Amino acid sequence: QKILRAFAGISEEDEDGTAWDKLEDSLSRLFPEQAADYVPYLASLLALEVREPYREKVAYLDAEALGRQVFLVSRR
Repeated sequence: QKILRAFAGISEEDEDGTAWDKLEDSLSRLFPEQAADYVPYLASLLALEVREPYREKVAYLDAEALGRQVFLVSRR
């Protein structure tokens, strides 16, 4: 989490909305084509509330399935 927060420039003082925006912006710059696939899982890893339209991607995943998705995204 610390590495991901540092990568996105997210500080402990940032509210969830600000943290989400920073994460989304950082991923969009690094992975312009895949950012939408990565954002919901990495936001979940940071305990951020997943926004629409991404919410459907994580809504029905149990903890194990969500963990697998986070692992797969982090390996790319």
